[in-house]
This record gives sequence, C-alpha cells and structure tokens, in this order.
Amino acid sequence: MGVITMFALLGSWLSLIVTFLAIFFFVYGVVTFCYQRWDNHKKRSAKRKLQAWAKPTGVQYWTVTKLEPNKH
Repeated sequence: MGVITMFALLGSWLSLIVTFLAIFFFVYGVVTFCYQRWDNHKKRSAKRKLQAWAKPTGVQYWTVTKLEPNKH
C-alpha cells in the first residue's frame, strides 16, 4: 500500500513539474518572439529615418533628381 501511494505522489509531482515547465517555455517563446519582432521593427524604423534624412549624392543624385524627376 505504501509503495502505491509513493508512486501516486511521484506521478502528481512529475505532472506538476511538467506543467510548470510547459508554461515556462510557452511564455519564454512568446516573449522571445515579441522581442524579435519589436527589435526588427526598431531597426527598420531607424533605417527609414536615416534614408529620409540622407540626401542622395553622385549617381544616385542624378538618377533621383534629374533623370526621373516625376517618379519621386
């Protein structure tokens, strides 16, 4: 009788540990995914701001302003 009770308690503890591990890794995955999306958005935003601020020079200047003036 004592051995059966011990295995039942061990099973419930294992179930509890597995449940907490599953919750932990799920939350960790969601947080990691959201952080990567936010980081990529931040990088894209900074790149767009830099491109809007930087003036075209050289061949790019002639292409953008002289050869295709109505495109932009």
